[in-house]
This record gives sequence, C-alpha cells and structure tokens, in this order.
Amino acid sequence: MKLIKEKMFFIKIFCVFIVYLLLNTTQAIAQKDVEPSNNVLKSLKDSIDYYYHTFDTAAFTRILKQCESEIVRHPKSYYANYYAGMLKLILGKINYNIDSDYAYKLFTQGVENFHVAEKSKRTGEICALLSATYGKRSSLSGLNAIFLGMKAKSWMYDAAEIEKQSVKINLVAATHLMHLPSFYGGDKKKARKLLTDAFEIRKKNQPQDLLELNWADDAELHAYMSQLEILENNYEKAKFHMSEALKMKPNYGFVLFDLSNQLKKIKP
Repeated sequence: MKLIKEKMFFIKIFCVFIVYLLLNTTQAIAQKDVEPSNNVLKSLKDSIDYYYHTFDTAAFTRILKQCESEIVRHPKSYYANYYAGMLKLILGKINYNIDSDYAYKLFTQGVENFHVAEKSKRTGEICALLSATYGKRSSLSGLNAIFLGMKAKSWMYDAAEIEKQSVKINLVAATHLMHLPSFYGGDKKKARKLLTDAFEIRKKNQPQDLLELNWADDAELHAYMSQLEILENNYEKAKFHMSEALKMKPNYGFVLFDLSNQLKKIKP
C-alpha cells in the first residue's frame, strides 16, 4: 500500500511537470508569433529610414502594404503597427495641403496603429507619436479640434514622464508649441529651447533599440528650427537652417517643397 502511494505521488509530480512544460512552450510559441521575424522587421525599418526624408509616396505606400501584410499575420505586433503608424503619419503630412480628407483618414488610421503598439509596449516614442498624430488630426478636424488637441497634449505629458531626455519627444513638443496660437498654449520661445536642447541631447551616446526608426536626426532638427524661424519672419536664419538640413539630406522633401514655399513669402 505504501509503495502504491509513493508511485502515485511521483506520477502526480511527473504530470504537473509535463503540464508546466506544455504551458511554457505554448506561451513561448504564442509570444514568438506576436512579432514577425527579425529579418522582416529589420528590412522594413531600413526601408523606412532610407526614404524617411523624401516625398517618395510610391515607396512609402509600397512599404506600408508590406507592414499591413505583417499585421494581418501578427495583429498585436508592436513593430509592424509602429512602422505602419509612422508611414501613415508621413503620408498624411505629405498630403496635408494636397488632399486634407485623405490626410485626415491617414492620421486616424495611424492613431489606431500606434494604440495597438502602445498596448503591446508603452514607450516614450510611441506616446510622442500618438501626440503628433492626434495633433495633426486636431488641425484638420473642425469641431473636434479642441477634444483631439487635449488628447495630443495628454499623450505628450505621458511621453515626457516615460523619457526625461529624448530628442524625439523634444521635437514633437516643439512642433506643437511653435504652431499653436498662444491662447491655446503655444509658445515659440519654449519651442526654440526644446529644439536647442535636442541638438545637445543628440551629442550624447544614448542606447537605442536596433529596430527603432532613426527619425529626429540633426537634419530634421535643422528643418524644424527653420520652420520656427519662418514663423517668426527670420529670413536669413531660416535659410541657414534649411541649408544645413539639405547638406545632410539633399532630397529632404519637407525642406525642398514646404519650407521653400513658405520662405518665398518672407521678404529678405
């Protein structure tokens, strides 16, 4: 009788061990299935980085289709949704003055992608991108402008709480502040300070996720410093920062088209 009890005890232990192994294996497989392979993600990241400063809508649309194919297979993927959201934000900005309805649709879809990514992994960058995209939606939304503007502000605060020193967060915050009217909280002096600080943060070697997109580089900081100078009617300073941006990125669409057209309206 004692021998039978001992055998039953060891059988129970063995069964518990098998169940534990099965559960952990299932969880590992499920977790692995959440994201596409690293090779696929690296290819998408490199493609977005390569075209980021251009206005190559055909390339962005092609890469977006690849991202959306991965989202069909991996709906909760942080990276696939992060990349898709960024591409929709980029395409929305390009189409902002061409087709505002299409741009608004892209911003709305981009917000959805960023929310999926944020639920998977809450980072300062994703919160900042949510803020940027809500801000763009706000500027095109008419009656909902205040509501969406508050959302943009809230996500900006969240981003700053997660990362105290971030070039990307500084850039998004500065962009908001330079474009908002002062009675809505806009402040061009604070925007200038944020951009100046961002240049300093860029000089430090900060660790970065290998699959994180390389936006908010020196060229982009110069471009938005130029935007700020244009808003303040500083022709020569705006021209200087545009020149610096183009030295780094000769095909920089935002500088070549948007900023150049704005600069023409300022008398030197």
